[in-house]
Amino acid sequence: MTIDLNAFGQSTAKGKLEQTPTANIFSARVTAGSSVTLKPGMAVEIDASDTTKMLAVKPLTSTGTVFGFIPLVHKNNAIGLTATTTDVIEVAADNAVMVMEASEAIAKGSLIKYDYSTLKVGEADTAADAVVGIALEAAAADGDLLKVLIKTPNVPAVVPA
Repeated sequence: MTIDLNAFGQSTAKGKLEQTPTANIFSARVTAGSSVTLKPGMAVEIDASDTTKMLAVKPLTSTGTVFGFIPLVHKNNAIGLTATTTDVIEVAADNAVMVMEASEAIAKGSLIKYDYSTLKVGEADTAADAVVGIALEAAAADGDLLKVLIKTPNVPAVVPA
């Protein structure tokens, strides 16, 4: 469980990072239109159409590739934050451990997929499922919270010819 500073007890919340410090936290600018509601645990993809030099991300679309997830780390990533295109957020990427919400029962050690429409994770059970992590804990049912080791898509060391 994560312990909050100044808290009177231990609590687990969607989007909390575990095993910190982690080197795979990136600052990125939001580019999804004029405003978008961001939530902890939401997946984001790199916005390739953005021409600025800073890393730019937008909420994952049905055809996008997961770059990372929005962690619950401070007031700028608060639940239900409406971010505009000028806002800078933090993104947890490969090898970070984050608390996520299950969409179904999940066995410990299972490969995890992400559903961009529900903002929840489930077991990757077909070859077509894009794996985004490994379940470090079991979840008994929809709505349960579990720790997931984020494994964003592997990038080849050499671009195929």
